[in-house]
Amino acid sequence: MKVVSRIFYFILVIVIGVTIYLAISIDILPNRYYLPIIVLFFLLLVLLGLFVFSAKKTWSNLVLTIIFILLIAGSGFVSYYLYKTNIFLSNLGKVEKEEVVYYVLVKKDSEIKDVKELEDKTVGTYSFNANYYDDVYNKFKGVVNFKEKNYNNVDSYVNDLLNGKISAIFISSNHKEILEEEMISFRGTTRVLYEVMIEVSKDEEEKVEVEEFLEKPFSVYISGIDTSGSISTVSRSDVNIVMTISPKTGEILLTTIPRDYYVRLHNTRGYKDKLTHAGIYGIDMSRQTIEDLLDIKIDYYVRVNFTTLIKVIDTLGGVDVYSDQSFSEFGYSFKQGMNHLNGKQALMFSRIRHVFSDGDKKRGIHQQAVIEAIIKKVTSSKTLLLNYAKLLDTLKKTFQTNVDSLMIKEMVKFQLNEMPNWNIKSISLDGSGSSQHTYSMPSRVLYVLIPSESSINNAKKYLTGINEGKTFNEIDNPVVENAPEEATK
Repeated sequence: MKVVSRIFYFILVIVIGVTIYLAISIDILPNRYYLPIIVLFFLLLVLLGLFVFSAKKTWSNLVLTIIFILLIAGSGFVSYYLYKTNIFLSNLGKVEKEEVVYYVLVKKDSEIKDVKELEDKTVGTYSFNANYYDDVYNKFKGVVNFKEKNYNNVDSYVNDLLNGKISAIFISSNHKEILEEEMISFRGTTRVLYEVMIEVSKDEEEKVEVEEFLEKPFSVYISGIDTSGSISTVSRSDVNIVMTISPKTGEILLTTIPRDYYVRLHNTRGYKDKLTHAGIYGIDMSRQTIEDLLDIKIDYYVRVNFTTLIKVIDTLGGVDVYSDQSFSEFGYSFKQGMNHLNGKQALMFSRIRHVFSDGDKKRGIHQQAVIEAIIKKVTSSKTLLLNYAKLLDTLKKTFQTNVDSLMIKEMVKFQLNEMPNWNIKSISLDGSGSSQHTYSMPSRVLYVLIPSESSINNAKKYLTGINEGKTFNEIDNPVVENAPEEATK
């Protein structure tokens, strides 16, 4: 028993050494925590060592062995969490590739079953303002020899396909999604015969110095793209939220912008477009377009999709979301009051809009409610403890961000050092419905939301105030300098 207890003691020394090494190498704790932790573990090992090498009776060695086993298990548990955290953080902020997808569509009842059967047949194409069109089209041309008929009107080539005048159409996945939303005759009448995909490398972004991080307010663009599956797929951005954080004042502003907002896409001419369509041209187009709209600088982004939301919420065991009214659509029903939702239910709660008179605005409110519910669930100590490793595995390949690991570590250190009581404020941009031509699909008139200048100016007021280091209270109640005495009274 004496030999066994000493063996477990040496195992404990090794496991604790590994735990301390991982904690130091990850560098996620404030420096003032490391020395007390090391001293505490050192004293513990010295004390236990004195006991184990002086214990002579069998029962005392048995007790020490049980203690060592428990401490080894606890240290191993912590080491495992630290290891998972290190793997997760090491993959943050890396330049990701974007996937651009195009489809070859045929009529749903077409006899063509394989792309090779398009040999010498006519395929309709529509290249106007399509993302990376030439690169994907050239790849498709290498697959089969077909006759091309180019259209400058999207309705014409869709109608020619449905009327049997052409055998297939070559279309971007984003234009396909837009047509399914806007063109009733297109829904459910076609099927995908062939998929063509290319990977596009994103340009290396200029990094913000870590020393400057948290020294001043910064903004993060949260983009929720309208797809499931791979997060790398370029798609429409249905969720557009700017989160502006002021570390020194403890203020967080959530600014929601409706997906149908009629805006000028960054560095484009011609028609304006829906903000959601900016996502067709990549995350940077969405971010820069919002920068132009709100006259701010957005250094960081987080990009998620349907799969992200479903997996995260299911990993957490569901979330509790409050609704101010009862509503139903697409076979999903939600009651007035608190609703416990799984991943798919939370997704539909965030997406449904047609049943509301202020559809897009109400959807933005629901999206904020789901985000708040996730934050509350994650910050529950029991939930985080039981699901931590699984949550990191879930997140690993379901979101993209240019926030790197060093910045996350600085944020954690700041939170532990300062323990700020964050004050969160949510605002939404507003507008009026209209029908307009769009940059992405100029041949059709689509529903858009004409921006309200007053709501934009209100958002700019808060954004400017936060970036100047003001609190919400100071923004709402500005001090008038050199005010007359009577006016001050």
